[in-house]
Amino acid sequence: MVWNFINLNYRGLSIIRWNNYPRIQDYMESEHIALKLNIVYILTSILREKWKKIDLVYIYKHIYWSSFFTFIYSDIRYDIKNSLKEKKPIIYKTLRENLWKFFYEFDLDPRIKEDFKTIFNKHIQWDLFDKEHKLEYDVIDFTKAIEKKLEINDNVQFYWLSYGNILDHIENDIKKFSHKLWFNELEIVDIYLSYLIKLKFAYRWNKNQRLYPVSVLSHLFFVFSFSYFLWLLKWFSNEEMEEILNISLLHDLPEVLTWDVITPTKMSVKWFKKALEEIEKIVVKEKLSSLFKNYSFKKKFEKYVLYPFDSKIWKIAKYSDKLSAMFEAKIENNENYFKIYKAIKNNLWLENDKELDYILKYWVDYFEEDVETKWQKFIWIN
Repeated sequence: MVWNFINLNYRGLSIIRWNNYPRIQDYMESEHIALKLNIVYILTSILREKWKKIDLVYIYKHIYWSSFFTFIYSDIRYDIKNSLKEKKPIIYKTLRENLWKFFYEFDLDPRIKEDFKTIFNKHIQWDLFDKEHKLEYDVIDFTKAIEKKLEINDNVQFYWLSYGNILDHIENDIKKFSHKLWFNELEIVDIYLSYLIKLKFAYRWNKNQRLYPVSVLSHLFFVFSFSYFLWLLKWFSNEEMEEILNISLLHDLPEVLTWDVITPTKMSVKWFKKALEEIEKIVVKEKLSSLFKNYSFKKKFEKYVLYPFDSKIWKIAKYSDKLSAMFEAKIENNENYFKIYKAIKNNLWLENDKELDYILKYWVDYFEEDVETKWQKFIWIN
């Protein structure tokens, strides 16, 4: 049923990357996806200014829907998946087909299913060369290499024997795609990521005790997810969807510079909120958007970061921000957070938005259902 779909998204909080490797820092799957989506935004924005026509929405969709392989089967190593493709293609294809069957039993709106089908058909038929999106796949592979290097960079210093060969392979991929895409701006990307990664260490609801801590980076993935579904339900154009998803990914970026100042603190002293907003604008322009001073997308970047809720479609990202907060409270499963959950939910009902009401009615009220019972028929759990 549809509520299981939300459960799957939130598995990203419990799947640990590099789980059988020694490591000094855990990366959750939801953080991993958020990093990839942000890297793709920067790469595509720069490449577009070199007169490369890239479909960013297609890339966003591909990264999102591909993540369900991990949400269902957990984290199978990349090289193992490649070996399955090459040496045991029938088994790999069956894994994909089972995922397809599982997904299609969800009671989802047909528009969401159709979107999944469009991406999934290309992804499962890996033997069919998709010429139409070759450039997009190159950008995706380039992104994966950059993101993986970011995850293991610190670990390499302590555990060279475990990561040395992997790092060599990743760096070769980065060189290959830098050359292939004529991309010479890796220094800009690295500096940007040095700021972005701070959101992995910034936690939501930081003044409260949490059973399930959610980093701001994970939060960006969940906001992205809800914005994606609301867009599909509302039939906005691809151009509008791109803007909605960019807002969803970038709206909390000022927190890497100002940290997470909670609303009660902002309201505790007269004019403090306004002063903080002015300081945010200054430091974002000095530290972040200045990285893109030679690019025309700098203005849009500043808009997404500093004025995310000023456009005609800002409400979708704002609804998604609240939906994410509501589920973050829901998963804590205690009395105090349940009050927060109910308060946010009631506030969203008051919006009287048809598509938002669909999510509240069919995705929220049944969130506690167990997804495993439906999955048993495909993985033969006794």
